[in-house]
Amino acid sequence: MITLIKQLVAAAPTPANGERQAACVLKDFFSQHGLSAEIDIWDSKRANLWVHLKGPDKPNRPTLLVAAHLDVVPASAENWSTSPFEAMLRDGRVYGRGTTDMLGGIVAVATALVEIAQHPDRLGGDILFAATAGEETDSCGAKRFIQQYHRRFEKPVGVLIPEPTDLQILRAHRGILWLKIATHGRTAHGSMPHLGINEILKINAVLNRLKEATIPHTPHPLLGGCSLSINRIVGGTGTNIVPDYCEIEIDIRTLPSQTAEAILEWIKTILAEIAADDPQFMADIS
Repeated sequence: MITLIKQLVAAAPTPANGERQAACVLKDFFSQHGLSAEIDIWDSKRANLWVHLKGPDKPNRPTLLVAAHLDVVPASAENWSTSPFEAMLRDGRVYGRGTTDMLGGIVAVATALVEIAQHPDRLGGDILFAATAGEETDSCGAKRFIQQYHRRFEKPVGVLIPEPTDLQILRAHRGILWLKIATHGRTAHGSMPHLGINEILKINAVLNRLKEATIPHTPHPLLGGCSLSINRIVGGTGTNIVPDYCEIEIDIRTLPSQTAEAILEWIKTILAEIAADDPQFMADIS
């Protein structure tokens, strides 16, 4: 297990590098232990991997899907006391980018599959292990796998996700909705700001409203409430130019009872109220 996790960390499957090398490391591991793994590669560096471990040949046998992600978030070496992509074993712990989220989970599942494969007669059904690309960004690998899954495999009776949860079994998770709000105005020279419409100032009205707002919802018994976080802002092209464009990006974590459509309408209502008070306010949402 230690060797495998060191190899996966060294593959550095960040968004910039892609998951192809990590998928190949995992495929080699399975091959060495007599299991067949398939890799789906696209855009030269993106990759999904899956292993289909079949149980006894019985009609209507169930399938358990074990879902994981190959990618890790980037790491800046200056913020680490060790090299982030050279996993180090120290005091019984492995240190390296992704050892927790979630290369460690992948290694645990891969090792378990190798053990289970030695006793296939004990299986009550099939196990399908999928390690996909892009979970930390746009979930492109999961979306691609789902499209292929429907054509090849039976609907699973359950899904096991070996993400780090402090060794607690969790059976619910909030959803995610990422939105961008952009405002549009008129540029001018920085020495004559009165001739322009400054969109950094205009979007401030949106920031103030969202800072105080709560998305309508009923708390979930397992998940609690939903959340809204404004995590990125972009505006302006030069110190001496009045910005005619500004955008913010919002991370919303949703509950099962909420819909993206309803949340969008809620935000559109806020934008309409701002526009009603300011005729120069122009914004769109995507």
